[in-house]
Amino acid sequence: AGRALNILRAHARVLDLRESRFLETALQAPGFAGDLTRISKEALDAAGDPLTQLQLLRRRQGTAFDKFLAYYYGNLLSGVKTQERNLIGNSFNAVVNLATPVGAVPMDVWRSVRTGQPRTVFLGEIPQAVVGSLVGMHVGIRNATYTLTKGFRPSAVSRAERGIFDTPRVELSGGLLNPWNVPGRALEAVDEWFRAIAYHQELYAGLYAQARSEGLTTAPVIRDRMADLMAATDPKTADGKLAASIMERTGAFEDRAVFQESPGEIVRGMMWFKAPGRSTPVRAAATFIMPFMRISGSITRQGFEYSPAGFAMRGATGKMGGGRVQSQAQGRALLGSLALVPMAWLAATGRLTGAPPDDPGEREEFYAQGKLANAVRIGDYWVRYVLFQPLSVPLAAVANAWDLWRQSKQDDAAAQEAFAAAVAGAGASVLDQSFLSGLNTLLDATDAPLREAGRWLSLFVQGFVPLSGFSRNVTQAFDPTFRKPEGVAESVQAIIPGQSQRLQSRRTRFGETAQRPGGWLRRGFVVPEISKAVDDEVTRTLATLKVRPLAPRPELTLRGEPVTLTREQEDVLSEALGRERKVALEVAIHSGQFASRPDEVKVDILERAMALAGRTVRSRALRALQQRQVLTVDRLVSARVLEAMRADQAVVIQEPRAAAR
Repeated sequence: AGRALNILRAHARVLDLRESRFLETALQAPGFAGDLTRISKEALDAAGDPLTQLQLLRRRQGTAFDKFLAYYYGNLLSGVKTQERNLIGNSFNAVVNLATPVGAVPMDVWRSVRTGQPRTVFLGEIPQAVVGSLVGMHVGIRNATYTLTKGFRPSAVSRAERGIFDTPRVELSGGLLNPWNVPGRALEAVDEWFRAIAYHQELYAGLYAQARSEGLTTAPVIRDRMADLMAATDPKTADGKLAASIMERTGAFEDRAVFQESPGEIVRGMMWFKAPGRSTPVRAAATFIMPFMRISGSITRQGFEYSPAGFAMRGATGKMGGGRVQSQAQGRALLGSLALVPMAWLAATGRLTGAPPDDPGEREEFYAQGKLANAVRIGDYWVRYVLFQPLSVPLAAVANAWDLWRQSKQDDAAAQEAFAAAVAGAGASVLDQSFLSGLNTLLDATDAPLREAGRWLSLFVQGFVPLSGFSRNVTQAFDPTFRKPEGVAESVQAIIPGQSQRLQSRRTRFGETAQRPGGWLRRGFVVPEISKAVDDEVTRTLATLKVRPLAPRPELTLRGEPVTLTREQEDVLSEALGRERKVALEVAIHSGQFASRPDEVKVDILERAMALAGRTVRSRALRALQQRQVLTVDRLVSARVLEAMRADQAVVIQEPRAAAR
């Protein structure tokens, strides 16, 4: 009886502190297991401080599976490039938001003329939005610092102060001192900075637009009216209602700016499987297959909003509100539609790429030319555009549609296929984000299980490597070579610094090691990815004639039977075949009569040169094996190839010296 009385007294004190909402939330937390005595004691210790209450809920909220997810997500998001991608993607979105009135004004004028309603969007709000952005930067730094150090957004603490407790993101113990908690907090901190920028962008622009819609035209009067609206806090007054409406729009605008707006029905249905109430096996499967579904859905949706499809979406049709909200949505669709013209020009002139070709030969040619998937050519360099959000989606759609149209019969059926390729390419550009590579690979595995299932499993297991994202960045920085791991164990080894060099190199079609472009800093820690375009005579001639050799296959046959080779021997044979092939092509192309021959003859000359080079290297390899000699590149290639290799080595040695001088 005494214990029960103490419980009731504690319960009463909690209620006296107006913490019933906190009590209700805590009762549902797995860490408390409904223990009212324990809850009441810790609630009293919190003394009504909302931050302390949120920290208490975070410690008690998560199950063992939630803790595991915190570890797994910490691994995936720990890369430096991941943080940079979030920063750059949000930056592009903020800049595009500033330009929205350019498209929204003509749509708003048309709406006003058609309906007789007042204007809601004006070009003059752009300078006000810029001022708001600068104010937001200052506020955002404070909010971002608070989020990083405390682990909660200031708005979440404010909501808790009013008795509204959001489910906190589960963290591992140790706070900011635990490296697995840093990636999530850093991403949230950056989002908070951009939230503040977007909030003040729309706040200042919306206040200006309201003043203009009331017929005010002179700058001092408009400024005074904006100040009056900003100071109107009583929701019962007319100005207070206007201010509340503007504030409500700014909240939705800031969510949209960081791709955290309310998801659509499809994404909500997918997220249902990941909700805490689902069984652990269901949550685990949904998490590993669709780890970041909400943000990918937002990127895709916003990308389509900046296209002709945007005119048919909810915002442009008025289902999310009329007036300013509808005009802004229609403005995005108009801007995106107009942007298709330069995008199409880039694609038609070969300056825009989508997904790499499926055909192995075309894919080899694609990368041999220095191209990157989903990239735009700027000068002599290919720059990946996947971070140019939200325009990355229509860019990918145009690039993929043009590639299919260019290679088709260019009739009605081809147009339909090009449209389908555009939609598929737009979705693929979203899956091309590093944090969605697992889902992308899983879809590939579903389509081609024999070829891709092992790759998906390898990526999945890599996620269990401690801080795998950061480990991958460091490995790429200090190991410039693309590796060719076989199996799950070697795939894990490929992202561990100091271990990846023990794996075999991936070879190009000319037997060279495939290298990541740039120095150690750019390779490991800088985005977007950049690659210098390759346009040497051999590459250009092969592309023109559509001669597309594959990477050499290290295969030998003796009396019709395959010869078993070790992996080291296969690597040596691949390099020798490729290098001999390249020199043979150079000799053929530089021969006196080659340039004047018809294209069919040129193709025949090149194919015979490559075939002869392959037969020569393979015969030398068989002879060496029969004589029990060690296979080396020097033993398998011709003197001309050795001379070219020595010249290449001299260039490699001299380049660092020249850079040092």
